[in-house]
Amino acid sequence: MASSKCDQLRAKGNAEYKQLSEGSCVFAAPVRRRKLVLACQQYMDALGCSHTAAERAACFKNLGMLHVMWGKFEFKDAMEEGAAADSSKLACLKP
Repeated sequence: MASSKCDQLRAKGNAEYKQLSEGSCVFAAPVRRRKLVLACQQYMDALGCSHTAAERAACFKNLGMLHVMWGKFEFKDAMEEGAAADSSKLACLKP
């Protein structure tokens, strides 16, 4: 049985998601964000061409998991930026 267009798009999004989940530390923040955006677009496109409730549910599940990952990355990046800013402030205070 041939895969539907929805399944094909979800598979493309899943490939991006898998790269991020398995190797997130090897990608710089801008590259991670680009991969997140690409995966999100694939999932949104899949949702747009879904025909059954099961396909829509799978798309929403993928989008939900992607956004959880995205939030974790953004939080981690913000914490690292904050730590870097704090350490640079402390370096300025040293005699």
